[in-house]
Amino acid sequence: MNRSLVRTTALSFALFSVASLALAQRPRPGRPPAAKPPAGGVKVMASEADPNALAVAAAPALAKAAADWKAGRAALPAAESGTGAAAYSGDEVAKLLSGAESALRAALGETELAPLRDRAALVFRRARAALGSGAAAKAAADRALDPVGTFLDQLAALAAKGMITTELCVNSKPEPGARFSIRPASDGNAVKTLPATDGPITAVRGLYAYRLEPPAGGTGAKGKAIQCGWEAGANSDACLDLFEDAKTPLVCDFAQGTCQRAAGSCS
Repeated sequence: MNRSLVRTTALSFALFSVASLALAQRPRPGRPPAAKPPAGGVKVMASEADPNALAVAAAPALAKAAADWKAGRAALPAAESGTGAAAYSGDEVAKLLSGAESALRAALGETELAPLRDRAALVFRRARAALGSGAAAKAAADRALDPVGTFLDQLAALAAKGMITTELCVNSKPEPGARFSIRPASDGNAVKTLPATDGPITAVRGLYAYRLEPPAGGTGAKGKAIQCGWEAGANSDACLDLFEDAKTPLVCDFAQGTCQRAAGSCS
C-alpha cells in the first residue's frame, strides 16, 4: 500500500448541542472559562465553559452519590428465597438504582457533561438487564450491582481531580480527506462535523455515536460512510466509549467498512 495514501484523521470536538452552540455566542456569567488545548493538541469547544471545572463543581454531589450507594448496598435486606438461597427484594434494589441514577443526572446536569450522563445511563441499563425482574438471588444481584459502585467511585475521583476530558485520535485509511461527525449518544441534534486536521482530539469522557465519510471520489467500500449508532433508534452502547480509554486511536478502514479501537497512542 502506498504510504502516502494513509493519513491520520484527527478531529477536534468537546461538547455537542444546539443549546451549547448558542452559549458560545451568549456567555453566561459565573461559569468557568474553557481551558486552553494541551500543547500539540486541538480542541473545538461548543461553549465557553470548561467541562473539567464543571466536574470539579459537581464533585461533592458525585462523592455523596457514591457514599449513598455504598450505604444503600450495605443496608439492602436479604431474605431467604423459595429456593433456600438469600435474595434481595426486587423493589428495594430498584429503589436503590433509581435513587443513584437520579442523583447522577442532577449532578451531571450541565449540557457540556452529556457524554458522561450517557455513560452513566449505560451503567444503570446494564445493571437492570442483569438483574431482571422480581426478587434477585443475592450472589447474582451483587455481581450485577458491583459495576455500578465501581463506576460511581471512578466518576467521583475523576471529577474531584478535574480530569473528565481525555484524548482520542482517528486514523482513516486508505484515503485522506475524510470528515468525522460525532455526537453524544443520546442527542441526535448535537452533531459536530469537522474536516481532517493533525493532532489529538480532546473530548469529554463518555459515550458517543459517530459517522466517518470518505472524501469525494473515494473508492473504499464503494465510497460508503462508516457509522455507529448514528441513525435514529440505532444502539450506540458499544460505539465509542471514552470513559476509561485515553489516547487510544480509533482506526477506520474504508476498504473494510469498519472502525475499531486499537492499541497505541495519539501522536
